[in-house]
Amino acid sequence: MTSMPLQQLRAIGVHAGDTLMVHASLRKIGKLEGGADALIDALLTAIDPGGTLFAYADFEPTPEVPYFDVERSPCATDHGVFPEVLRRRRGVLRSTNPGASVLALGARARELTHPHPLHYGYGAGAPFERFVSVGGKLLLLGSSLDAVSLLHYVEDIAHIPSKRVIQYTVPIHSNGATNNIETEEFDTANPVVATMPENYFERVMHAFLADHAIEPRLIGMAPSYLIDAQTLVRYARQRMEREYGGQRSIDGERG
Repeated sequence: MTSMPLQQLRAIGVHAGDTLMVHASLRKIGKLEGGADALIDALLTAIDPGGTLFAYADFEPTPEVPYFDVERSPCATDHGVFPEVLRRRRGVLRSTNPGASVLALGARARELTHPHPLHYGYGAGAPFERFVSVGGKLLLLGSSLDAVSLLHYVEDIAHIPSKRVIQYTVPIHSNGATNNIETEEFDTANPVVATMPENYFERVMHAFLADHAIEPRLIGMAPSYLIDAQTLVRYARQRMEREYGGQRSIDGERG
């Protein structure tokens, strides 16, 4: 069994009061006694008192819950088991934008999750922006560098022309009724600009880690990184704007 000693989290730079956005690969961490719950317990101990856990949830329709229900919809399985186990924790709050929904547990949970705009839910006025503004830290526990969801926030705020925009209808259940709601968002399932490579996020992250001399440390058995969110957002935005236009869109378009 792999343990999750507090010393490992302290060594990587996790402290009491931190707001942590966590991406985790349980497979990379190794077999934990207690599984994902043990990981969450260790993280909560490390950031106590006054800290907050934060995670990207998205949602996944099921036969039992074929619509988005903020209380009942499972997290998307693409992000591993960590978000779903966190969602089931007592006291966790979830934001109300289906595809961009996030979870938070701790002192800043309400502040981070509410409100959440229905349109352009990764950008201005959304939880990702508030996470960055409060000095949040990104903790990557063996997770893929191509799956850093905070970079969707960067895609939204970066001044890049010709971003892909999608409109779609999503069934949302609230106050006892289900309604089909029209929404609009930058395309997060594909590169936001047609000429971006599929693994662009991974390239940005490798460059960021190299340029800032950030070396991995082991959490359990997983090579892991702790990253200041404001520093990453600033770096990634400058890179995106330099490589894909760096100019404001016209006619009032976002970005």
